[in-house]
Amino acid sequence: MIEEMMSPRVRAAMAQETTARRKGVEFVPSSGRTMPRPRKYVLLGGLAGLGFLPVFGIPTALLPTPYFVRMVPTTVWDYFVWGGTSLLLGAWVALRLYGRAARAARALPPSPQAQGEGMTIGGALGSVLAFGCPICNKVLVALLGASAVLAYVDPYRPAVGAISLAVLSLAVLLQVRDLRRPFSSDPCPGCSGRRGEAVTHPTNPRNVTE
Repeated sequence: MIEEMMSPRVRAAMAQETTARRKGVEFVPSSGRTMPRPRKYVLLGGLAGLGFLPVFGIPTALLPTPYFVRMVPTTVWDYFVWGGTSLLLGAWVALRLYGRAARAARALPPSPQAQGEGMTIGGALGSVLAFGCPICNKVLVALLGASAVLAYVDPYRPAVGAISLAVLSLAVLLQVRDLRRPFSSDPCPGCSGRRGEAVTHPTNPRNVTE
């Protein structure tokens, strides 16, 4: 009896919500779409993190290959910065992709914040300079000379690595904050009207006042 009194739009929304719950995903009435599953993006982030290991490790000779030779000895800190950079970049990729999919599911525009991308690029470049071979960097050697690089650049590589990891961690935290914003800034994205006025809820045919 109650279902017969509902409008076709409300009945369709209820049917879509029931189907979404059976599939184990969250239904968003305002856009008529289902929220993406995080498992998929965790997998993508893990694959991205694993992919960054050889991308950074082979040119810097942290991964031994016959194509690149490292002229300065490696340290435990070099491997820590290398692994931490790959891990943080993988997490950033997973959060970035999931955030875009979540915004699309809620019919929200892309995030206007691009500061996380600049911080991620800067942190990644700083990390490569930190765990890379300074003598193998032809640009530094051409500008300063090999002796100056060993005297003034090599001693500061651990500090550069720590700062770079901190910057990458901050970029990941910005992605987490940006991911939470669509879910907390507007509790009812599909409601029409201003606060204090009569609004129509997408799953409630009656007008209610906030």
